[in-house]
Amino acid sequence: CFSNVGDAAFQSCSKFQKIYLTNNCGVGRFAFNGCLNLKFCFGNQEDSINKINLQCEVIPDFAFCKCKQIQEVDIPQAKTIGKCAFMECQNIIEINAPKLQSACDLALQGCCCLQKLNVPLALDLKMNQEIIFGNSDWEWYYPLISEQQLQQEKQQQLDKEKLEQIKL
Repeated sequence: CFSNVGDAAFQSCSKFQKIYLTNNCGVGRFAFNGCLNLKFCFGNQEDSINKINLQCEVIPDFAFCKCKQIQEVDIPQAKTIGKCAFMECQNIIEINAPKLQSACDLALQGCCCLQKLNVPLALDLKMNQEIIFGNSDWEWYYPLISEQQLQQEKQQQLDKEKLEQIKL
C-alpha cells in the first residue's frame, strides 16, 4: 500500500490497472491525472475498488482528473476540492464531502453520472455551478440539491403563493 503519492507520480499512466492506497494517503497535484483504466483499492480490501476513500483536507488540483473508473468518492475531512480534481471522471455516482467549504474551477466538470452529492447546505452549488461543473444546464444537476434544501424551496414557493392569494 502506498501512503504518499507525489505530484504527477502516475500522470498519464493509461495502462496502469490497479493501485492500493492507505486511507490517510497523501496525494499530490496531477498524481493520477489521465490514469484512464486505474482501479483504486484502499487498505487491502478488494470491496472498496473504484471508491476513493481519503481522510485528507484538500484534494489537490488535477489529482484524479480523467480517472474514468472511479465510481464513489468518500472524502469526509475534505474542506477543498482543487481545480479540475475530478474533471472527466464520468462514472462517479456519489460524492460524500460533508465538511466541504470550497470547490475550485471545473472540479467536477464532466461527472455526468453523478446522482448523489453530500455537501454542507452552506456550500452554494447553485450559485457556483458553472464554475464547479463547467458549462452545463443547472436542471441536469438539480437532483444534486439536498432533500432538505428542496423542501425549503418548495415551502418558500407555497408561502409566496398564499401571500399572493391574500392580496387578491
